[in-house]
Amino acid sequence: MTKQLLKQLQQLPATPGVYQFYDSGRKLLYIGKASILKSRVASYFRSEAALSAAKQELVRQIHRLKYIETTSEIEALLLEASLIKQYHPPFNVLMRDDKSYVYIKVSTEEEWPRVLATRKLDKAGTYFGPFTSSNAVRETLRVLRKIIPYRCNSRPIASRVWQLASGQKLGASSKKVRACLWFHLGRCPGTCVGAISKIEYRKNIRRITLFLGGKMDMLRRALKKEMGPERVALMENVLAHTRLIATGEKFAYDAVALARVLHLSKPPERIEGYDISNTSGREATGAMVVFKNGEPEKSEYKRFKIKTVQGADDTRMLAEVLARRLQHSLINSKFETLN
Repeated sequence: MTKQLLKQLQQLPATPGVYQFYDSGRKLLYIGKASILKSRVASYFRSEAALSAAKQELVRQIHRLKYIETTSEIEALLLEASLIKQYHPPFNVLMRDDKSYVYIKVSTEEEWPRVLATRKLDKAGTYFGPFTSSNAVRETLRVLRKIIPYRCNSRPIASRVWQLASGQKLGASSKKVRACLWFHLGRCPGTCVGAISKIEYRKNIRRITLFLGGKMDMLRRALKKEMGPERVALMENVLAHTRLIATGEKFAYDAVALARVLHLSKPPERIEGYDISNTSGREATGAMVVFKNGEPEKSEYKRFKIKTVQGADDTRMLAEVLARRLQHSLINSKFETLN
């Protein structure tokens, strides 16, 4: 490690951001994101780090680094995707596996564009990404909807919207359409009930593309000009307090560390977590959550009603839950063997 690189590592802030690795010839090698720049970048250079062959080669070539601080993990995620698309660093390609990546699509080819997550790239529409974690994409869209509402994809555009957009008066016979739940929650502008014109909706889509493109300064200026400082303050507050679930990156390092501690031959693909809940020993239940390859597998979550333990004894309750879980696993294993 060069003296310059060591000094740069020591000066990294404990904030979200994007980091860039360069070789001795100032060639950009890799771009990554971090919830905490200082700890994330340092993890590449720890002696005990279990790195893949590609990452070992990357570390060998690193001579200097740059970083860009962001106000949130979501902003870091979007900026990382934007920079990778712009510069195409070689190690961002080498470190990818063969799985399909997730993109955020804005269907700008449509009259009333939708915003959605997708794994398919078509000629039509505008795409942002790729992203390695589907959870990160869902969290990004959830936060985005709080700041700039966009239409729900399951409801059609009501005919009265077209009348409103074209300046026509609604006739007495116009069928009344009930607004969707997202509209009542302030997450949809009401395209299904004619609550917004096409021009205003297009402005929202423009703001969304600025957000997804990482052009935060332009978005701040647009919101301040068109919607007032209160809307800008809301956006800053939402971004600052959002914790991004970037499981793809965090799970990889946590799983490697767990495998090392437990002396496993490889990182675990499935992890189960258990917890006990009770009110002074009454109405006690156990809960199981499941992660597969770093992603929550909610279809396999389970709840256990405590049957054999009386009083507030979390340890014995947990023992009951684990015994029942293992017994269930054993029975299923025998059944699969017989068949």
